[in-house]
Order: sequence, then C-alpha cells, then structure tokens
Amino acid sequence: MIPRILIVSDVSDARSKGLAARLERRGAVVTTVPLAAIAFDTGSPSGLSIPGFDGALPDAVLVRSIAAGSFEAVTRRLGVLHAFGKLSIPVWNSAQAIERCVDKSMTTFLLKNAGLPTPPTFAVEGLAMAEALARRELPFTPLVLKPLFGAQGRGIRLIETLSDLPAEDEVDGVYYLQHYVPRPGPPFRDFRVFVCAGEVLAMMSRRG
Repeated sequence: MIPRILIVSDVSDARSKGLAARLERRGAVVTTVPLAAIAFDTGSPSGLSIPGFDGALPDAVLVRSIAAGSFEAVTRRLGVLHAFGKLSIPVWNSAQAIERCVDKSMTTFLLKNAGLPTPPTFAVEGLAMAEALARRELPFTPLVLKPLFGAQGRGIRLIETLSDLPAEDEVDGVYYLQHYVPRPGPPFRDFRVFVCAGEVLAMMSRRG
C-alpha cells in the first residue's frame, strides 16, 4: 500500500518542497495543502473535505506552517488538526503540541512544572498590573517584554524603566515579561535541538 501524506503549508517554500521530494523518494504520494483550504463538511464520510483527496483521508499529516488569521480562523484551523487526531491519523506536530508551544505563557508554565530551568517569568493583563510587576522587579533586574504569540525575535523589547512599558493596544493587553539574562558576547549563540518521541535527532548552534 502506497502511503498518502498530507503536508500542511501556507507557502510553497524550499523546505516544504524538499520534504515532499524526500517522502516521494521513499515511495509516498505527497499532497501539499494550506490548512485554510481544508473544510469541515458533514456531507463527507469523514466530516472533512481535503483538496486533492476526493473524499479520502491521508495516512499521515505533517504540519509545516499555519498562517496568521483572526481568532476564529486560527481556532478553526487547529480544530481541523484536532479532527485528524480524532480520526486516528498521525499528525506532526499535533494541535495540542502547537497550542502548547504557540502560547509562551503556557510553554513557560509547562517547562517550569517539568523541572526545566527558565528565567523568572510573568504574564499579566493590563498596563496597571504590568506596572505593578515592573515596579517590584526592576530594582533587581531589567525585564524582557515578548509578544505572547510570535517568533524570531520580532517585537521583543528591553524594559529598564516603567516608561518603557508600551500601551495596552500595542500588546493586545497582555504583558509577557521575563528577567533579563545577561550572556557573554559578542559573538552570541544559542542551540536548537530537534526532538521526536523523546529522542534527539539533530541539533545546531546558531550565532548572531
């Protein structure tokens, strides 16, 4: 039986194409579809309608990217991934894993409760709560403000005084703040580790 693999990606980038090519070399049939194009459809036997599958279901789903959108749109797209899981289709990464990782406050909570060291971190709503927190912490250390949702360093700010805190509308009313951790450098570097099912598969050092 030839496995049918669905790659969920909103852009046809080199990484998605390379992943598809390698799967095809291993004998799989690969279809790449944006998650936004997959519909809930109660007229379909599975309850889902997937472009290119003619009512059938994939044997596995690989999630490369989920486009930004409204709260409703992103909730629906994650619902599609949850539906694949309910249909016993393997999904990497699962909707639950994405939900845990995309929200920095939940990620930090889970890391803390797993016993992994993290900088002291606070997530509060409203400028008044953020100012009270900063007033308490700033005498000891600067703070780093990060968007609750985001990546690649976009939107990060160093908070050294109360006046550095942005207005609520700039952060959608949520202030995710961490103690600043000074590091030796330049050069600065970090490590990225790829883990699957508890096993380290690859890692790299990145320098900025």
